[in-house]
Amino acid sequence: MDTMVNTTVKFQVQDVIHPCPVELLCQLYGTEYLRGDVIAMTDDGQEPANFAVVRVEGLREPVIVPRDKVHLPFVPYSLTDQMVVAEELKASSV
Repeated sequence: MDTMVNTTVKFQVQDVIHPCPVELLCQLYGTEYLRGDVIAMTDDGQEPANFAVVRVEGLREPVIVPRDKVHLPFVPYSLTDQMVVAEELKASSV
């Protein structure tokens, strides 16, 4: 029996043979959010500005994401902002 069996090891994603690294990363991190700066908008040949070109820190190349899949990062409201929103909601429901 090989001495490596039942041993915890580490390795780089780029060295994985199966499943393909893209599938592996999607399984591990597919629902995680990346954060970056939109550096351009581009189209798909049918709809203008349908994709955002986003620079993400730590990646060598920008990523291209459908416009409807990018969101502004969450910025918590100050207490004053929360009170204003609450008052607006209260007024609109009357």
